[in-house]
Amino acid sequence: MEKNVIILSAMLCTSLVFSQVGINTSNPQQSFHVDGAKDNPATGAPTAAQQVNDFSVRNNGFVGVGTTVPASKVDITVDNQGGGAANSLVMTGYGNSKGSSLQIRAANGTAAAPTGLVTGDNIGILHFIPRHDGGFSGYTSSIYATYKGSGVTSLTNLNFNTSGAPRMTIDEFGNVGMGTEAPQGKLDVVSTTSGFIPPRLTTAQRDAIAAGSRPPGTTIFNTTDSRIQVNTGTDATPVWSSMENTNIYNANGDLTGNRTVGIGANTLSFTGTTGAVSIVGNNDGLVRTSLRNTNTGTNTRNDIHIGAAASNIYLGTDRGSGIFGSGAKAYLDNQSGGRMVFGTVGTEQLTITPGGNVGVGINAPTERLDVNGTARVRSLPVAAGPTVITPVYADNNGVLNKAVTATYGTIINSATATVQPNATAALVTGLTDGGVYKATVRLNNGCNNVSIAEFYIINNSFSNLYSIKGIDGLAGAGTVTFTQPNRTTAQAVWSAMLPCQDGGDGTGHNYTLTMPAAGTINVTNNGNVPRGYSIIVTRQF
Repeated sequence: MEKNVIILSAMLCTSLVFSQVGINTSNPQQSFHVDGAKDNPATGAPTAAQQVNDFSVRNNGFVGVGTTVPASKVDITVDNQGGGAANSLVMTGYGNSKGSSLQIRAANGTAAAPTGLVTGDNIGILHFIPRHDGGFSGYTSSIYATYKGSGVTSLTNLNFNTSGAPRMTIDEFGNVGMGTEAPQGKLDVVSTTSGFIPPRLTTAQRDAIAAGSRPPGTTIFNTTDSRIQVNTGTDATPVWSSMENTNIYNANGDLTGNRTVGIGANTLSFTGTTGAVSIVGNNDGLVRTSLRNTNTGTNTRNDIHIGAAASNIYLGTDRGSGIFGSGAKAYLDNQSGGRMVFGTVGTEQLTITPGGNVGVGINAPTERLDVNGTARVRSLPVAAGPTVITPVYADNNGVLNKAVTATYGTIINSATATVQPNATAALVTGLTDGGVYKATVRLNNGCNNVSIAEFYIINNSFSNLYSIKGIDGLAGAGTVTFTQPNRTTAQAVWSAMLPCQDGGDGTGHNYTLTMPAAGTINVTNNGNVPRGYSIIVTRQF
């Protein structure tokens, strides 16, 4: 018993001196060391085979599984333990713990004070490193993510490398790039060689292509002239044709003569004699590029064609000369100088002339927009003041004209202000300098008694030559008189105004308009209750 106490004391002293704890071993190799199989030696370092069942933690926090000398935060070594679970990392979730995940997170700053990433920061990498040339180093395959946000968004991309070089990128918007790290579309393939190979090849063909040859039947995308080509020759002497067995293009890439491909009864043809491409029924002899269904008996076609003889493009039904039959249609009439025509039920409804005139309901428009019939505008914006709006009228021919020059017109549309008794508020600001205006002021009380009054305004900042004068007014009940204390002040006093249930008495409609400066019109409420004022100012000269 006494001997055991001495041995235990010695072990504790050793652990305290070296700050190392061993479980199932009296020879711990690190700060914390578990010998799972209890097969480590009493002295010295265990062998690689003995470390397979060990777990260790170094004093720098590195954790080793299967190794007593971990070289990273988590270092797992499996030494010839066979396949299956011995080589796996397993995460299992049950019930509301389903959805196990492996998370790689990144931030700037420190753990105590983290900060956000900036665009271009690396978030994390998954490397696949083979041992070669005496060690684990050199080129690798990898998957890594890069932050693409602005600091307040979570945009990231995903990149795939093989042999140490970028091969494929999925950008932050879901675009996939092969051969480019900046894809411009949903799938962007960039190659400096003719290397786009469709997948429908035999195993032997795929193996031959992988070995560098191009056996007969191999299809490639020629990046030099953007043609899909098929090898119709041999592996030793390839003949690249644009389409298999057609020789539309010869080996030199030249267009050959009179080469036609047909599918069915003349429903699809590519004709090389004239350089035309046609999808036709019965060809009527015209030299054209067409998408057509031709009936030569009635010469009625449903087609799209560009032809040297017809010189038109048709959508719909025509009678051979651009004359509409029944149904909807559109055509570019080159025979008439290049008109663009749209029609329905045998009638031309909209025409665009070679000069750019547009006709609605008329096939020979004489104006930039020529409408034969009524027109309707569903909605119009309200112009913010001060904005020049020029009145437009129609002459005897229905042509729209400006009534006056662009200098004149409505400047302020229904500017409003609610003013307390004996208070002043701005009704209008920013009137164009040098103009002469007419203003109409409107207000009403709770009894629906409405009053309107008109004023003349001269707005000239030079030598302070601005002024305002009352003209006339009208109320549902009551009359107005104007007093003019000075040229910049006009008082509207209403008489015979009945008291109202909103508290207004006979003074409820009284107010004063003033111009404290050029371009500004203020209103002062001279009544006994709050009132809402509306004003429309129209430039006269």
